Amino acid sequence: MVLLITGATGGFGRGILKNLESLGVPKDSYAGSTSSFTRLPQDLKDSGISFREADFNSPATLDTAFQGVTKLLIVSTDTLDVALRIQQQHNAIDAAKRQGVERIYYTSLAFGGFSDDSKMGLMAAHLATEAYLKKSGVDYTIIREGVYTDAFPFFLNWFPTTTKVALPNDGEIAWTSRDELAEGTAKVLLEDRFRNETLLLTAQKKLDLRGTTAAVSNALGKEVSFEVVPKEEYVKALVRDGKPEWIAGIWAETYDGMAKGEGAMVDPLLEELLGRKPICAKEWIRKTLEKDPAYIWHQQVEMK
Repeated sequence: MVLLITGATGGFGRGILKNLESLGVPKDSYAGSTSSFTRLPQDLKDSGISFREADFNSPATLDTAFQGVTKLLIVSTDTLDVALRIQQQHNAIDAAKRQGVERIYYTSLAFGGFSDDSKMGLMAAHLATEAYLKKSGVDYTIIREGVYTDAFPFFLNWFPTTTKVALPNDGEIAWTSRDELAEGTAKVLLEDRFRNETLLLTAQKKLDLRGTTAAVSNALGKEVSFEVVPKEEYVKALVRDGKPEWIAGIWAETYDGMAKGEGAMVDPLLEELLGRKPICAKEWIRKTLEKDPAYIWHQQVEMK
């Protein structure tokens, strides 16, 4: 077994596995990992793909999971606790180094483009992990993945019953579909390029949050208005909605970064990897909401 995909039970990880299969990669040359075999879904058990148990909070399980692995894709963990996220990802890098992994791929985030000076709270753990990986002595490829179009409800704080989106700032985002990011990432894993490089995978078209709200309104055929409100008002609204105050604070800072253009950075590499133009946000939102007007993003529920 050459390649291990961590976080392979999540939507992004599943997408990578699906693309490896469609690209004809032999199933005995790659595997996925799960934090616990007891939570491995039945469809993945039946997929013919090997799975290993890798709990990022348990270095011993990482050592076992990474044995015999040549290339490792670390899909970033999803906790918003910055200190915990950094420790989890450092645990994975350390275990990979102990087990002789030859190359580590890390899925970072595209806010700030190729720069390393983003002040956004969402980027703190990613930048710390990137720096740690670069100093590890292991060959690496850092993949700064575009902001998922799929997560637009999360960034707009929009639910199917929402009639007004109220955010503390506005800014353009190079929204990129998760499926196409998974496809592009799978292809990066199969190439010998990009050693000790940082990549940016994004769609080419940008859309600000007001425009994204309008796209939702148009897709649903009903008015959903957009308003910029004071940061304090936004934080209080999130807390009333059941979100912890520290998370609300992180999100408020995120919109400051968007207003400064940190979400608007684009690069042509994803289009090159796909061999076609990535789907734009307006089209993705229209197709998704026409199919499922009650669509939401899982983190909207999980963070409460």
